[in-house]
Amino acid sequence: MGEGRAGEQPPGVRSLVMIARGFPSPRQPQAGAFVAELAAAFARCGVSVTVVNPLPALRRRAKGGVAEDAWEGDRHGLTVLRPRFVSWGAKKIGPLRLARLTQAGFSAAVQRALRRHRLRPDLIYGHFLALPGIAAVAAGRALATRAVVGVGESVDGDDGNLLWTLRPLGLTYARPLLAGAAGFIAVSRPVQRALLTQLAVGEDRILLSPNGVDLSVFHPRNRGQMRARLGLPADLTLVAFVGAFSERKGVLRVLSAIRDLPGVAGVFLGSGMARPPEPAIAFWGPVPHRRVAEYLAACDIFALPSTAEGCSNAILEALACGLPVIASRREFNEGVVDNEVGILIEPHDAGDLRAAIVRLREDAGLRARQAAAATARAREFDVNSRAARILEWAGQLAPGKAERDQ
Repeated sequence: MGEGRAGEQPPGVRSLVMIARGFPSPRQPQAGAFVAELAAAFARCGVSVTVVNPLPALRRRAKGGVAEDAWEGDRHGLTVLRPRFVSWGAKKIGPLRLARLTQAGFSAAVQRALRRHRLRPDLIYGHFLALPGIAAVAAGRALATRAVVGVGESVDGDDGNLLWTLRPLGLTYARPLLAGAAGFIAVSRPVQRALLTQLAVGEDRILLSPNGVDLSVFHPRNRGQMRARLGLPADLTLVAFVGAFSERKGVLRVLSAIRDLPGVAGVFLGSGMARPPEPAIAFWGPVPHRRVAEYLAACDIFALPSTAEGCSNAILEALACGLPVIASRREFNEGVVDNEVGILIEPHDAGDLRAAIVRLREDAGLRARQAAAATARAREFDVNSRAARILEWAGQLAPGKAERDQ
């Protein structure tokens, strides 16, 4: 990872517009938590940051009747704009791809917001290829400003198929719309390879930069105190899972692995399905993002047997909290998880996962060594250093192809 400290302003980038599909709001306070962390890190680098987070026109009010637009303005040092756009969804009806209409509306909303607020930033950053990345490239072309795209989405499935955000649009449609980007930030080598092969991006336009973690929030704490505060059992080995409760992430595989293991219970942080009637569950459900750090610090082991990732933020947070990590033996985890900080397994092999949990449960010395190594490893992924590196790289980029051709 590149070096960088909060408060240092890289040359060439003094103002930045960040375009995001998800960002914390009254209706969805946990949406885009990782995007918000990166935006705050950009601001700590001394850059003026404006977040443009277009919202569907029909989504008018949050719970309790609070308008989404109430969060326009300055928030924690960031200016957050929430223009409206008409979303047509992402279904395909015969030859018609509604996602293309949605993309056009999203991109237009971004440009209206930039014109309305007279923004001419040094850099436009789109988080994910679609909808924000394509909108960032279009806005960059309109303003003759460099646009970069952060590509954190996973490559679909075990077969290394397609960057998933592009599937509704179609690759042939999306490729020319992204061609004008000055650069792309790939969070892992599989993502980098997908950019090279699917979008024909030149290697010199790709920054390989894994995700980052806010070490001021995610760090080890006193385990006993955290368990007492959160009402978690004091005498069990607690296995943490963080993420969507989905097949891809493997939530039920973790539950199956700990089922009937004596002295073991799971702490499952996320949403996506009702809580199963399982005695092996110590906690099940969503929590505010900052409280995830407290739950992680209360646990002994972290397990995420996912089959597809870009670069797992949840794993980085678990490492920062000093947890040995059980993760999939897949390329997207290379450089993050190894035998020093955890155990790599085959994600579909329940026996492999169960054996790893048992090994860590029974070997306190191994847990302690891996926990110390995990905390040290997490320092390589400081979100502030990542933000500074991205800004330094982006400040040296030439304009994208479409801008040069004007």
